[in-house]
Amino acid sequence: MSHRSSLLNKKASYILLSRAVKIIVAGSSPRPNKLSQALRVQHEVDESDLGRQFLFQLAKQQHPLVLLWAKNLPFFRLKKILQFIQKRFPKVTVLIACANYDSPQRAMILMDGAKDCVSGRACADELLARISIIAQDFNDSNGFNSADGFSGFATNKPFLKRHFTFDFSQNSASYRGAFIPLNRKESLILRCLLRRPNTIIPRKILYNSAWDSPLLPASNSLDVHVSSIRRKIEKPYGIKLIEAVKGQGYRARSDW
Repeated sequence: MSHRSSLLNKKASYILLSRAVKIIVAGSSPRPNKLSQALRVQHEVDESDLGRQFLFQLAKQQHPLVLLWAKNLPFFRLKKILQFIQKRFPKVTVLIACANYDSPQRAMILMDGAKDCVSGRACADELLARISIIAQDFNDSNGFNSADGFSGFATNKPFLKRHFTFDFSQNSASYRGAFIPLNRKESLILRCLLRRPNTIIPRKILYNSAWDSPLLPASNSLDVHVSSIRRKIEKPYGIKLIEAVKGQGYRARSDW
């Protein structure tokens, strides 16, 4: 079974959450069947065009997340739709899958209020991972602790495992009381990985989590920060925490 078809397996690495989120998938262009099926495994999904039905569903205020499937939508119209949603329904979070917009256009979309913008031929795996991370933020803001035992991510409490303590609010860690300094990006990368053990987190997701910018940093910036984490956490204490997955991203092991 290929890694693409594994999304339909109950053990798929991108099925991250144990609580569903209501999502509207809206747009006129065809959407991959695999994406729709994989979303329905985990979340409560309604599909719509961009007409009155879409507005009616938004007005009910039951869907905190909107995926705008805008592959065939002109840029100016997408901006108007996004601005309308932000004005009339400011609590709704919007993720956009769009056509081959360039970097300045994606930056404008993000500045207009979109939570994330995926341009070009993004695979279903990546879109599902982005949706799951946004949905996890909803759960965190509601104080939800996931069933994998990784409490502390939904609050500012330190995360404890074995003799390690990670205090992401203070950008620091410790081992048996010995202080381990982390910079902000290292802390954000670690938090993103540790909250989803044994799950491949795509590079773009880690960039978005740590850099908080529509523009990607230098191509090896993520690898440099991961190497720094390994020097601080892995090598001094003889553990293997972070694994690189070639061509995809990184994951945190659960057996470290």
